[in-house]
Amino acid sequence: DRCRIDPDTGLASSIDGEPLIFVDGTLGGGGHSAALLERLGPNDVVFGCDVDPSALSAATNRLRRYVVGGTFDRDPDLPLFVPVRSNFRDLAEVLPEVKHPLTDEYILRPLAELGGKGGGTKGDDHDHDDDDDFGLDDEAPEHVGVDGILLDLGVSSHQIDNPDRGFAFMKPGPLDMRMWGGDFSALTSGGGGINLVSGAAPGRVRGLTAADVCNEFDEAELSRIFKTYGDEPRARKVAASVVRSRPLETTEDLVNAVADVTPEFAKQRRMGRTATLARVFQSLRIVVNEEDVA
Repeated sequence: DRCRIDPDTGLASSIDGEPLIFVDGTLGGGGHSAALLERLGPNDVVFGCDVDPSALSAATNRLRRYVVGGTFDRDPDLPLFVPVRSNFRDLAEVLPEVKHPLTDEYILRPLAELGGKGGGTKGDDHDHDDDDDFGLDDEAPEHVGVDGILLDLGVSSHQIDNPDRGFAFMKPGPLDMRMWGGDFSALTSGGGGINLVSGAAPGRVRGLTAADVCNEFDEAELSRIFKTYGDEPRARKVAASVVRSRPLETTEDLVNAVADVTPEFAKQRRMGRTATLARVFQSLRIVVNEEDVA
């Protein structure tokens, strides 16, 4: 463990004098990153990673005094915040490609070097193959890994509260549910001008919205999705109603399809309409964002 905490100030520092490196793998609104940055020194780094451009943009603006590049003007006495667009499952491939915005040197070596292919944190004692540089040039630093990784999984409130994202059945909007949808205009143009490192969007159903799943998957597959990812008792009935209701384009369309085969109230609360809608929407969100393979 390289990190020590001052009992009086609560500030963190490294025992060996090297910069501390932390990863917020699910940046969201930036609250966890903000708490980390307040406790780190001027040479330390926090990677803030999210697949959602709107979350990445809002959080980076919130943490702008820690950001270098474009219109952002970091205080040199503060630690560095580096925004990265990536799913947390891809961080071992994405983060080794990130260079320090001030020195243009790699911030860390590939996480996959630690423990064979399994990743890890600094201080792990493993033998490494000197011939395997994972595609990085010789200027990459010799230290490996990170000092800590934070993951707060699930849909954030700002995604649910925005009807244009289509995550919530309580508000009308497009039947989308893609966590990585949107653009980076607030960061990469006049609103910021910084260069973002970007990982790939999910691959198996890349680009599909929840509407695409409802309209293009057959009844048997929809039933499997609702049963597997929502434990939905009426999976077959709901799937059949979705197929009959095609084309579905909005959250209201899906709500109506579920309502056709679900009573508003039931003796068992889990059999009522609200609980059923929650399970159906959850199932589609998992498939659209490939959360089942994260």
